[in-house]
Amino acid sequence: MTRHLIVAVAMLTACAGAPRGARTPTPLTSVDTVYYEVAGSTPAQWRRQLPRAAQAAGIPGSGVTYTLAHMLLNPGYLRTTPTGCQFEQSFLQLRIGHVMPRLPASAAPSAEDRASWDAFVAALWERAHVREEVGQRLADSIRAEVRGAHAQECAPLIEQTRRKTEAFGARYRAAVQAADASLGEELRPVLP
Repeated sequence: MTRHLIVAVAMLTACAGAPRGARTPTPLTSVDTVYYEVAGSTPAQWRRQLPRAAQAAGIPGSGVTYTLAHMLLNPGYLRTTPTGCQFEQSFLQLRIGHVMPRLPASAAPSAEDRASWDAFVAALWERAHVREEVGQRLADSIRAEVRGAHAQECAPLIEQTRRKTEAFGARYRAAVQAADASLGEELRPVLP
């Protein structure tokens, strides 16, 4: 079976990578970033502009960042063995994308205010990296499940694999919510 099974948590058009110090993704994971600009040069201006800019960037709710995940599974081909039907040479790729704020080139904050902004964005990136790790662990788990799966007949195996890939989005969202909750409110990024 060479047909691709695709599960999309959300569509992503990505254009730039994460900032320096970002964790390197595994070879089967790509991480991209799309930025939106927040006008202003002072924390007071940023506090007013950030919610508007995030909403204009399409970020749902009251968040200022958004992480998207997309899983592509090419199950390879089916092979019948003495133990039943199984996939051979399956390939799963995880794409993660972040939507993050940044200051425009024209912003001219004081050194102190710039340091506050940079600390805020660094805290946002720490949460984004946790979401990357959650996605990578989940993708590794699904890779192992697909590679280890076999059934007496091929049709049930194909259906089982389809259900696993379709469940990726819900599993990812639940795992991200649990990871965010474990970080606690005291580690929530707050703009000064």
